Amino acid sequence: MRETIEATGLEAPTLRYWEKQFEQLSPRKDGHGNRYYTAEDIALIKRIRFIRDEMKITRIEAIRNELQAGERKTDVLDLSVGIVMNVRLGDTVKRGDLLATLHVGEKSDKIGAYNLLKKSIDIGDDKPEIKPLIQAVV
Repeated sequence: MRETIEATGLEAPTLRYWEKQFEQLSPRKDGHGNRYYTAEDIALIKRIRFIRDEMKITRIEAIRNELQAGERKTDVLDLSVGIVMNVRLGDTVKRGDLLATLHVGEKSDKIGAYNLLKKSIDIGDDKPEIKPLIQAVV
């Protein structure tokens, strides 16, 4: 468990609590009750922590819903990949500012991922439309 605590920055009581709350998190236990977390378990823990800390979703049921959003039982997700946006729509940026970080699972995927991202970007002269946060009052 010590390695998992170091890898995730969470304390043992939090990890044990999350095991009870999230059925997807079920480390193997030996006869002495020692827990052995897989790489998938650690990725899931980091995803839960991201949802809680970065997305500011703190209710357990809401975190469960977020974990399940967009997933099908047959999907295999690599939680170490994705795009982290460093700026928001409407933010002022200067030349050289880091707009996003692209995370890839394997170093060999880096060039392919970069090329896909490059093809998906359109550079325009128009100022983006900033939509209101509240669309309607019911």
